Amino acid sequence: MLCLVILFFSIFKTCVCEIDPLLLHRNVSSSLFFERDELGTCYFPPFCEMDLTQCNIPKVFVDDIDNPSEFPVIIQFCRNDVNGEKDCSALYRDIIRNESGQFTWDKIISEVRSTKDYERYAALEYSHGSVYDRAQTIDIHPLKDRDRKYKKIIESIAPPSFLSEIDIFNDLIGYLTTSDSPMMGNKWVIFGTTGMMSHFCISAYFIFFFCGGAHYHFDYYLTSFWNLVLSGSKFWLLTAPYDTLKLFPNETQLKEVMNLPIYNFFNDIYPTIVHNEISVPYYHCLQEKGDMLFAPPIYYHSTINVEKPLSVSRNLITEYDYQQTFSFLTHWPSLLSEDVDTHQNVGAIQTMELCAALFHYHDGMFRSSACWNKEFLHRLNALDIDLSQGKESWNLWSKIHKKQNSQVYVDMCNNAKKHPFFSNFWV
Repeated sequence: MLCLVILFFSIFKTCVCEIDPLLLHRNVSSSLFFERDELGTCYFPPFCEMDLTQCNIPKVFVDDIDNPSEFPVIIQFCRNDVNGEKDCSALYRDIIRNESGQFTWDKIISEVRSTKDYERYAALEYSHGSVYDRAQTIDIHPLKDRDRKYKKIIESIAPPSFLSEIDIFNDLIGYLTTSDSPMMGNKWVIFGTTGMMSHFCISAYFIFFFCGGAHYHFDYYLTSFWNLVLSGSKFWLLTAPYDTLKLFPNETQLKEVMNLPIYNFFNDIYPTIVHNEISVPYYHCLQEKGDMLFAPPIYYHSTINVEKPLSVSRNLITEYDYQQTFSFLTHWPSLLSEDVDTHQNVGAIQTMELCAALFHYHDGMFRSSACWNKEFLHRLNALDIDLSQGKESWNLWSKIHKKQNSQVYVDMCNNAKKHPFFSNFWV
């Protein structure tokens, strides 16, 4: 590999390497992805160089936890019985109903994706595929609450009570019957091929899109999340918000790291984080069947699929962190976010709807949030678009004769307080 040493971070130097294209396009079976060939060369560096047995994330059996942690934690639903066999009865007793056997890697992909997609995934996993081909797959799929196609899957997943009791995200999107876009949902099923993973992520300019590879990122709206592996395994790296800024104190540098493909990230950046000279803490661990990883808000993370994992996941807006979520939503980067296909504004509309839903849910929480301040109203009016129809409009006549965006928002909140469902506001 041709390697150029550059000053990538202001604290230390790191080697950002140009990976040999032949390695990127080298076909490798899943069973050999983390191994070496007959000459002792990694089928694909850096994965065979990594020690996947290392773990510094605390593990707690589900019966021994009753509050979310301020730090990443793995909640275990499986434990070894007296014969050394893995007993996952707690998983299927408390969280997953799998009487129909739907929660297998093959069946889930077949159910939520097209036949062509399934055949592609199966060919990569059961035959062979290159790192590049695996990185092009989109392995995360939103479970839309109002799509009957996903009803059976959603109803078969019951989050732990100590998390569901503090989560208000489900209440907010349950009220907003007008929108079912991925950014207005909190439920996901993830089915990666060995070696790669796709994830929902945020671009450097907060335009939301699906991207190949589990880029180093934090979850949308500054939410916390849990991820439960039902089969297979995957390796996680996480860094806390302030520690991330110590590692990458320059915003441009951090954006560059977030946009690196997964193979570049683990080849160039992961070793630098693990061996950083300023003792910045990080978390890493292999997550296996029955392990639920919980991460607090704004924890940056990236993953590698070790053995074709199937997992379910949810994002949470909780009673403890909703204020920072709505502070993020009501500021410019979020308000200006656009649909990647249509380039129309979605950030302002979704923020207005979520704020209205919060007012419906609890007016005290609403008044304690950034939804209830003059600065947010001024930002809405400063937007050079008309949001009165639930979508942006550039029509000058409309801009002159329609209400200001702030008035539309106030009307929306008043409507939300009076009605049990939101669907009639844009009519």
